[in-house]
Amino acid sequence: MNVSELKAFLNGEQSGREFRMNIDDEVAAWTKRFLERGRSATITLRGESETYDVTPVRAARLLDALLTGQLSAAAFAYVLDALLMSEIFDWPNDRVRDSLEAVLDPVRGGQIDGRRAWSARAELSRMGAK
Repeated sequence: MNVSELKAFLNGEQSGREFRMNIDDEVAAWTKRFLERGRSATITLRGESETYDVTPVRAARLLDALLTGQLSAAAFAYVLDALLMSEIFDWPNDRVRDSLEAVLDPVRGGQIDGRRAWSARAELSRMGAK
């Protein structure tokens, strides 16, 4: 995944649809590897390596793209995995990270839980994301 494109999306400089079109092939390959292994698969981040804070507003952009259908569930999981596993991304507020992680239902193999997604969005709003 190109880090500058991910940052552009999270900063609101690129729509969820545009971003999804840029990562669709990567998401398909990652999903295939994920299903074969039964757990997370490696994601290669390309480009800049400067630390980037995942704020409530940026997390809300990711979640909003999922909730409005601009990102598929697989694309959301792919991006979240990249955010969680890379040292490039910093979580100044653990509640932001916890809110996004809660969207994935571990009982159902990491599938999206719609109720949890809306609860997470409400939590991000309480943290200042509009």
